[in-house]
Amino acid sequence: HFFVELYFTQCMQFAAALSDQSVRPLRLEVTHQLPVGVDHAAYLRVYEQNFHAPVQFGCAHNRIIFPAKYLDLAVARADPKLGQLLMHQARKTIAARGDDAPLVNPTTQPISTLATQLTAQLIEAARPHLQSGAEPSVEQLAQRMGIVPERLRRDLRRAGLGIRSLRDTARRDALMRHLERGMSVKEIAYMMEFSEPAALQHACKRWFGVSVGELRRRDVTRELLAA
Repeated sequence: HFFVELYFTQCMQFAAALSDQSVRPLRLEVTHQLPVGVDHAAYLRVYEQNFHAPVQFGCAHNRIIFPAKYLDLAVARADPKLGQLLMHQARKTIAARGDDAPLVNPTTQPISTLATQLTAQLIEAARPHLQSGAEPSVEQLAQRMGIVPERLRRDLRRAGLGIRSLRDTARRDALMRHLERGMSVKEIAYMMEFSEPAALQHACKRWFGVSVGELRRRDVTRELLAA
Protein backbone atom coordinates (compact mmCIF):
# COMPACT_ATOMS: atom_id res chain seq x y z
CA HIS A 1 0.00 0.00 0.00
CA PHE A 2 2.81 2.38 0.91
CA PHE A 3 4.53 2.19 -2.49
CA VAL A 4 1.25 2.74 -4.36
CA GLU A 5 0.50 5.81 -2.28
CA LEU A 6 4.08 7.04 -2.72
CA TYR A 7 3.89 6.58 -6.47
CA PHE A 8 0.53 8.39 -6.66
CA THR A 9 1.97 11.28 -4.65
CA GLN A 10 4.99 11.53 -6.95
CA CYS A 11 2.76 11.45 -10.05
CA MET A 12 0.66 14.30 -8.69
CA GLN A 13 3.75 16.35 -7.85
CA PHE A 14 5.25 15.67 -11.28
CA ALA A 15 2.03 16.68 -13.09
CA ALA A 16 1.85 19.89 -11.07
CA ALA A 17 5.49 20.69 -11.78
CA LEU A 18 5.06 20.09 -15.52
CA SER A 19 1.99 22.31 -15.83
CA ASP A 20 2.94 24.80 -13.11
CA GLN A 21 -0.55 24.57 -11.63
CA SER A 22 -2.51 22.45 -9.22
CA VAL A 23 -4.03 19.34 -10.82
CA ARG A 24 -7.05 17.47 -9.52
CA PRO A 25 -7.81 13.89 -10.61
CA LEU A 26 -11.32 12.66 -11.29
CA ARG A 27 -10.68 9.64 -9.08
CA LEU A 28 -8.06 7.18 -7.84
CA GLU A 29 -8.29 3.41 -8.28
CA VAL A 30 -6.26 0.97 -6.13
CA THR A 31 -6.11 -2.81 -6.14
CA HIS A 32 -6.00 -3.31 -2.37
CA GLN A 33 -9.09 -3.42 -0.18
CA LEU A 34 -9.96 -1.10 2.66
CA PRO A 35 -8.00 -2.25 5.71
CA VAL A 36 -9.82 -4.22 8.37
CA GLY A 37 -10.25 -2.78 11.84
CA VAL A 38 -10.03 0.92 10.95
CA ASP A 39 -12.59 3.69 10.61
CA HIS A 40 -13.31 3.50 6.87
CA ALA A 41 -14.77 7.01 6.69
CA ALA A 42 -11.70 8.51 8.34
CA TYR A 43 -9.41 6.42 6.13
CA LEU A 44 -11.14 7.69 2.98
CA ARG A 45 -10.96 11.28 4.19
CA VAL A 46 -7.17 11.04 4.43
CA TYR A 47 -6.99 9.93 0.79
CA GLU A 48 -9.37 12.63 -0.40
CA GLN A 49 -7.62 15.36 1.59
CA ASN A 50 -4.25 14.44 0.08
CA PHE A 51 -5.32 13.75 -3.50
CA HIS A 52 -8.45 15.94 -3.71
CA ALA A 53 -10.37 13.12 -5.38
CA PRO A 54 -12.50 10.10 -4.44
CA VAL A 55 -10.80 6.71 -4.27
CA GLN A 56 -12.10 3.27 -5.25
CA PHE A 57 -10.66 0.14 -3.62
CA GLY A 58 -10.44 -3.43 -4.97
CA CYS A 59 -9.96 -2.35 -8.59
CA ALA A 60 -8.16 -4.26 -11.33
CA HIS A 61 -5.33 -1.70 -11.59
CA ASN A 62 -3.65 1.03 -9.59
CA ARG A 63 -4.22 4.24 -11.54
CA ILE A 64 -5.05 7.94 -11.39
CA ILE A 65 -7.83 9.15 -13.69
CA PHE A 66 -7.25 12.74 -14.85
CA PRO A 67 -9.65 14.92 -16.89
CA ALA A 68 -8.95 14.73 -20.62
CA LYS A 69 -8.55 18.53 -20.75
CA TYR A 70 -5.18 18.16 -19.00
CA LEU A 71 -3.79 16.74 -22.24
CA ASP A 72 -3.98 20.28 -23.67
CA LEU A 73 -1.87 21.85 -20.91
CA ALA A 74 1.45 23.26 -22.06
CA VAL A 75 4.67 22.15 -20.39
CA ALA A 76 5.53 25.16 -18.23
CA ARG A 77 9.28 24.68 -18.29
CA ALA A 78 9.88 23.07 -21.66
CA ASP A 79 13.55 22.57 -22.43
CA PRO A 80 14.26 22.46 -26.20
CA LYS A 81 17.79 21.10 -25.66
CA LEU A 82 16.49 18.29 -23.49
CA GLY A 83 13.79 17.61 -26.09
CA GLN A 84 16.45 17.26 -28.80
CA LEU A 85 18.45 14.92 -26.57
CA LEU A 86 15.41 12.73 -25.92
CA MET A 87 14.52 12.66 -29.63
CA HIS A 88 18.07 11.58 -30.44
CA GLN A 89 17.86 8.79 -27.88
CA ALA A 90 14.45 7.75 -29.21
CA ARG A 91 15.83 7.48 -32.75
CA LYS A 92 18.71 5.34 -31.49
CA THR A 93 16.24 3.07 -29.70
CA ILE A 94 14.09 2.75 -32.84
CA ALA A 95 17.16 1.93 -34.92
CA ALA A 96 18.28 -0.70 -32.39
CA ARG A 97 14.94 -2.49 -32.71
CA GLY A 98 15.78 -3.52 -36.26
CA ASP A 99 14.22 -2.79 -39.62
CA ASP A 100 11.44 -5.32 -39.24
CA ALA A 101 9.84 -3.51 -36.30
CA PRO A 102 7.23 -0.96 -37.48
CA LEU A 103 7.46 2.59 -36.15
CA VAL A 104 4.00 2.11 -34.69
CA ASN A 105 2.01 -1.09 -34.33
CA PRO A 106 -0.70 -1.31 -37.03
CA THR A 107 -2.08 -4.58 -35.71
CA THR A 108 -3.24 -3.16 -32.38
CA GLN A 109 -4.13 0.42 -33.37
CA PRO A 110 -6.76 1.87 -35.73
CA ILE A 111 -5.48 3.36 -38.97
CA SER A 112 -6.35 6.89 -37.79
CA THR A 113 -4.10 6.48 -34.72
CA LEU A 114 -1.35 4.89 -36.80
CA ALA A 115 -1.44 7.76 -39.28
CA THR A 116 -1.45 10.39 -36.51
CA GLN A 117 1.59 8.93 -34.75
CA LEU A 118 3.56 8.38 -37.93
CA THR A 119 2.73 11.90 -39.14
CA ALA A 120 4.07 13.37 -35.88
CA GLN A 121 7.33 11.43 -36.28
CA LEU A 122 7.66 12.46 -39.92
CA ILE A 123 7.06 16.14 -39.20
CA GLU A 124 9.74 16.11 -36.51
CA ALA A 125 12.20 14.50 -38.92
CA ALA A 126 11.21 16.84 -41.76
CA ARG A 127 11.29 20.08 -39.76
CA PRO A 128 14.84 21.19 -40.79
CA HIS A 129 13.96 20.73 -44.47
CA LEU A 130 10.54 22.37 -44.23
CA GLN A 131 11.93 25.40 -42.43
CA SER A 132 14.23 26.03 -45.38
CA GLY A 133 11.34 25.68 -47.84
CA ALA A 134 12.52 22.33 -49.25
CA GLU A 135 10.45 19.18 -49.65
CA PRO A 136 12.39 16.30 -48.06
CA SER A 137 12.88 12.97 -49.79
CA VAL A 138 12.07 9.60 -48.27
CA GLU A 139 15.80 8.91 -48.06
CA GLN A 140 16.45 12.13 -46.09
CA LEU A 141 13.59 11.44 -43.68
CA ALA A 142 14.64 7.84 -43.15
CA GLN A 143 18.20 8.92 -42.36
CA ARG A 144 16.99 11.38 -39.70
CA MET A 145 14.67 8.75 -38.22
CA GLY A 146 17.45 6.17 -38.04
CA ILE A 147 15.80 3.62 -40.34
CA VAL A 148 16.21 2.40 -43.92
CA PRO A 149 14.09 4.01 -46.68
CA GLU A 150 12.35 0.73 -47.53
CA ARG A 151 10.98 0.46 -44.00
CA LEU A 152 9.69 4.04 -44.06
CA ARG A 153 7.97 3.46 -47.41
CA ARG A 154 6.34 0.32 -46.00
CA ASP A 155 5.02 2.16 -42.94
CA LEU A 156 3.78 5.04 -45.09
CA ARG A 157 1.79 2.59 -47.22
CA ARG A 158 0.31 0.96 -44.10
CA ALA A 159 -0.82 4.34 -42.77
CA GLY A 160 -1.98 5.65 -46.14
CA LEU A 161 0.31 8.70 -45.93
CA GLY A 162 2.31 10.64 -48.47
CA ILE A 163 5.37 12.88 -48.14
CA ARG A 164 3.80 15.74 -50.11
CA SER A 165 1.20 16.44 -47.40
CA LEU A 166 3.90 16.98 -44.76
CA ARG A 167 4.69 20.57 -45.73
CA ASP A 168 1.13 21.81 -45.26
CA THR A 169 0.73 19.81 -42.06
CA ALA A 170 3.91 21.24 -40.56
CA ARG A 171 3.11 24.82 -41.61
CA ARG A 172 -0.43 24.55 -40.27
CA ASP A 173 0.98 23.32 -36.97
CA ALA A 174 3.42 26.24 -36.92
CA LEU A 175 0.61 28.74 -37.54
CA MET A 176 -1.33 27.45 -34.53
CA ARG A 177 1.74 27.66 -32.31
CA HIS A 178 2.42 31.25 -33.39
CA LEU A 179 -1.21 32.22 -32.73
CA GLU A 180 -1.02 30.73 -29.24
CA ARG A 181 1.99 32.98 -28.60
CA GLY A 182 -0.02 36.07 -29.56
CA MET A 183 2.04 36.98 -32.64
CA SER A 184 0.62 39.38 -35.23
CA VAL A 185 -0.23 38.41 -38.80
CA LYS A 186 2.84 40.25 -40.13
CA GLU A 187 5.11 38.53 -37.62
CA ILE A 188 3.69 35.10 -38.45
CA ALA A 189 4.00 35.70 -42.19
CA TYR A 190 7.65 36.66 -41.71
CA MET A 191 8.42 33.70 -39.44
CA MET A 192 6.78 31.25 -41.84
CA GLU A 193 8.49 32.81 -44.88
CA PHE A 194 5.32 33.84 -46.71
CA SER A 195 5.89 36.47 -49.39
CA GLU A 196 3.34 38.79 -47.71
CA PRO A 197 0.58 38.67 -45.06
CA ALA A 198 -2.03 38.18 -47.79
CA ALA A 199 -0.37 34.91 -48.79
CA LEU A 200 -0.62 33.73 -45.18
CA GLN A 201 -4.31 34.68 -45.08
CA HIS A 202 -4.91 32.69 -48.27
CA ALA A 203 -3.16 29.63 -46.82
CA CYS A 204 -5.09 29.92 -43.54
CA LYS A 205 -8.43 29.96 -45.38
CA ARG A 206 -7.33 26.94 -47.40
CA TRP A 207 -6.29 25.03 -44.25
CA PHE A 208 -9.08 26.05 -41.86
CA GLY A 209 -11.76 27.79 -43.91
CA VAL A 210 -11.37 31.05 -41.94
CA SER A 211 -8.98 34.02 -41.85
CA VAL A 212 -6.15 34.31 -39.32
CA GLY A 213 -8.13 36.93 -37.39
CA GLU A 214 -11.23 34.73 -37.26
CA LEU A 215 -9.13 31.76 -36.18
CA ARG A 216 -7.71 33.82 -33.31
CA ARG A 217 -11.02 35.45 -32.26
CA ARG A 218 -13.14 32.34 -32.35
CA ASP A 219 -10.45 30.15 -30.80
CA VAL A 220 -11.36 27.40 -33.22
CA THR A 221 -7.92 25.83 -33.44
CA ARG A 222 -8.69 22.99 -31.04
CA GLU A 223 -12.21 22.52 -32.37
CA LEU A 224 -10.84 21.97 -35.87
CA LEU A 225 -8.21 19.55 -34.62
CA ALA A 226 -10.81 17.56 -32.66
CA ALA A 227 -13.24 17.40 -35.60
